[in-house]
Amino acid sequence: MYDFVLKFAKILIGNAWNRAALLLVAAGVAAINGVIQYVVAAVANIAIPDTPPSVGFGLICAGVGVLVLGRLIPDRSIAFASSEGSPIQDFGDLCRLLKPLLDDNYRVFRNFGPNSGADSLGPVRHNLAAWHELRASTIVPNNTRIRHLVNSNRGLVPKQFWLVFEELISHIDAFEAHVKNDKVEYPNNQFPNAVVEIVNRNAK
Repeated sequence: MYDFVLKFAKILIGNAWNRAALLLVAAGVAAINGVIQYVVAAVANIAIPDTPPSVGFGLICAGVGVLVLGRLIPDRSIAFASSEGSPIQDFGDLCRLLKPLLDDNYRVFRNFGPNSGADSLGPVRHNLAAWHELRASTIVPNNTRIRHLVNSNRGLVPKQFWLVFEELISHIDAFEAHVKNDKVEYPNNQFPNAVVEIVNRNAK
């Protein structure tokens, strides 16, 4: 229940589209219930006529429309495809930015992670001091950039890959929480290996 409420709150206040939609819906509800008239009358001692219910319902419908539109239009305001500042144009550009970050994370995990094998099946390492340091100083910052790139360019991700990238974001969130508190476990949010193949294939 907590996760659902948190995700719902993020949807409502996430970006300018969401905030505009929330404002329109709130105005619509206020108009239907006559709240605006009561507030104006109490504050300014000015009587204004009741707002027709159709206006309130219209504002609510407009808010829902803005929310849907915001989910359909990709946000390209921050992410860039190169050091020269050219904007991300397609999924290939996005993958070319994600690949070095994923590769760096894999390097740290392979060389310093709890298991020595590249497939996490090798002998267990007992000295994890370097791992604990590097996961906070390298993996978490890389993950922050990955999450930002994906969230800012969701509209460029092909529909058949949506679920994999959602799993990637969930893993990043869970891993960050685990780094902050080792008691936080994330067996249901493991790294989706399929994303590596997708990124490598489309980054060429």
